[in-house]
Amino acid sequence: MDRTQISFETQRLGIRSCKLSDADTLSSLMTAQISQWVAHWPFPQSPQQAQANITSYLETASAGLGFPAVICKKPTGQIIGWHMLQLRQVPKNSADLSYWIGEDYQRQGFAIELVRAMITFAFESWDIEQMIAGAQLENAASISMLRKLGMQQSHQARVWAPVRTRYETCVFFSLHKAMWRSVS
Repeated sequence: MDRTQISFETQRLGIRSCKLSDADTLSSLMTAQISQWVAHWPFPQSPQQAQANITSYLETASAGLGFPAVICKKPTGQIIGWHMLQLRQVPKNSADLSYWIGEDYQRQGFAIELVRAMITFAFESWDIEQMIAGAQLENAASISMLRKLGMQQSHQARVWAPVRTRYETCVFFSLHKAMWRSVS
């Protein structure tokens, strides 16, 4: 199932499949502050690098294995961040959740609104039983948000961060569909 043409809304956000034409905006939103917490979005980042990232993510979406999206502020449609939902091989019927919000749009509740909507979307629209998200140990804001959403810490693991060409320790959280129904 091709997942390159998906869109939906929350109260303040539009979430839509990314396009190659989003590369300029996404590269301009990427800062050192954001890049330090993400594995695949370097800083500085040229529009060509952003296009390469997007191309790879669109291939995943075309194969039905993911949903790469831009986050837009309503009603203007201004892009304020990025999201990726990617199906996992193991455990079966699970997906990884990743996201970032541009610095000018942080601390306004957009991230939690986005992640809450993406979890609901994934559980209702895909055959997913478990959502998984990770954060670096020092990323207190993301860890706090994942806990607020009812995600439970499951484990720590070393993760390859290609933008920094090193392994980094991350803490992982999971949420089962049955638990989401009770907290959402």
